[in-house]
Amino acid sequence: MNMEKYLRAVRRRLNMPKQLKDRVMTDFASSIEARKEEGQEEPEILKDLGSPKAAAKELNEQMQDYTYQKSP
Repeated sequence: MNMEKYLRAVRRRLNMPKQLKDRVMTDFASSIEARKEEGQEEPEILKDLGSPKAAAKELNEQMQDYTYQKSP
């Protein structure tokens, strides 16, 4: 999976309003870009981040106060 597909897959799994999702994904992509600038290769970065599902789960947990909540 290339990085563009990976980022799209993560974004689809985020459970938050669009504006917040945009900000989170900008920050997430920036952190990946910083790792590339430090010399890490894309496959290594993707391996460290885990699956798109796992990465999105972690981001959703970090932003849990802002995610959509299921109604009872």
